[in-house]
Amino acid sequence: MLGQHIHRHVYFGGLILIVLGLPFSKPVISIGIAVVGINWLFEGQFRAKFERLKNNKGALLIGSIFLLHLIGLLYTEDFKYGLHDIRIKLPLFILPLVIGSSIPLSKERFRQLMGIFIGGILLATFVSTYIFLDLTGAHVTDTRDISIFINHIRFSLLICIALFALLYFAWQNTQSIELRLIQLGLSFWLLLFIVILQSMTGIVILLITAYLLLIYKAFKLGHPALRWAGIGLLILLPLFPLTYIHQQLTDFYDLPELNYDQLDVASPRGEPYRHHHGNLEIENKNYVWTYIAPNELKESWEKRSHLAFNGKDLKGQPLRSTLIRYLASKHLRKDADGVAKLREKDIKAIEKGIANVRFMNGINLRSRIYQTIWEFDRYLKGANPGGNSVTQRFEFLKTGWSIVQDHLWFGTGTGDVKESFRMKYDEMQTLLSKKYRLRAHNQYLTIAIAFGLVGFVWFLIALIYPMIAHRQTNNYFYMTFLVIVLLSMLNEDTLETQVGVTIFSFFNCLFLFGTEKGTDDQSKLNISGNGPQLRKEAA
Repeated sequence: MLGQHIHRHVYFGGLILIVLGLPFSKPVISIGIAVVGINWLFEGQFRAKFERLKNNKGALLIGSIFLLHLIGLLYTEDFKYGLHDIRIKLPLFILPLVIGSSIPLSKERFRQLMGIFIGGILLATFVSTYIFLDLTGAHVTDTRDISIFINHIRFSLLICIALFALLYFAWQNTQSIELRLIQLGLSFWLLLFIVILQSMTGIVILLITAYLLLIYKAFKLGHPALRWAGIGLLILLPLFPLTYIHQQLTDFYDLPELNYDQLDVASPRGEPYRHHHGNLEIENKNYVWTYIAPNELKESWEKRSHLAFNGKDLKGQPLRSTLIRYLASKHLRKDADGVAKLREKDIKAIEKGIANVRFMNGINLRSRIYQTIWEFDRYLKGANPGGNSVTQRFEFLKTGWSIVQDHLWFGTGTGDVKESFRMKYDEMQTLLSKKYRLRAHNQYLTIAIAFGLVGFVWFLIALIYPMIAHRQTNNYFYMTFLVIVLLSMLNEDTLETQVGVTIFSFFNCLFLFGTEKGTDDQSKLNISGNGPQLRKEAA
């Protein structure tokens, strides 16, 4: 029989595998969960563990989400897919059980574990940057594809958690100034990388979480004048991005009304132009589907590129459409003269599937806003939203809400969400092609679809009540994590993948009850101006 100290080391080693697996490897995550689970069984002491678990409302509530899925199996029709979903949700059962009934980590062990997690995230960002700089020769056409280990949105959530942890550690005055400056520098790098990654979900979550933290801090200011001045400034702060977005909207639509009677009828080389009446798609304040000489366009393009005019670009999109949009974005007509004015780097960009000259050097924040406005513009004009990351989600949500209305109280069951979407898309005659007919991309809606209003209320209680039961509203790590994960569920099915469900269950358990708490709690939100004090404890 192994000694208790050996079991504690094995337990900690399993946690390390989980935090390193999150940004790099699903199998490593599975191994880590298996290690802590098997170690828990061999450790014994089940009476003491049962007593700890019985009094741990947070662990029971988090674990009850798994129970909700088990109950949903009782009335599901696709039992096979339901079992597949249960397998993905296993971390919701194992981690609350093991962490919730184990002796909490000491604060020193917690710091070590978070340091390893942050180190893993930093290493993953360096690997992704290596790919971004095209040092591998992979020729990535979509910047979000530089996250090669896990989905870029889940990666951005991990980056947010690591960034706020780094900022906390940099705040402490118990460390050397050199170490704190390094931590601030690494925090800035993570902030820069999440912009490089172009995960709008991650960027928005990061900004909102930071904003809420600043509001909290402003309310804690002692001097009334400073407190209300800070709150006032923070209330005004959102006006700046809103004003900027309004300016971008105004600029997008700043073009003359299209009058087909005044358009030229033929190209300089004599081919009649085609003007697609009624198609008002815009690129860089130019109408896309005017001044098209298709024969000239095909002949001149195929003299300059090995890709067929009527074929696909390297993104798998119709090359003809990419070329026409790109020419419009450069204020060029879609004829032989327009193609002749393209530089060699323009030809390469079109081949890669870049449809607008402003995306030549990647998508920065300004161009990402432009792309979102462009998506909405096409959607409102009746275009198929398929492949557009923002507007196609409206189709997902509309379809999902229709399913909820059909199964209002108890939902479809654990295994029938996917099939329900397939049937509803057909019923609604959606414009989305089959490869874009996806699920809700909203965890709250997905829960309502699967378990109805009864299950939805249960789920909300399991999300929020642990914070109240454990009195953790002042816990920096837990509250920043909770805001991040709750926001992510608005835009993603966070709990429908192994990485997402592990992020949720692991950090929930670790921050809520997996670490020792005391009068010098390492996670207090009411940080003083000098930074919080920590005393070192044995592992």
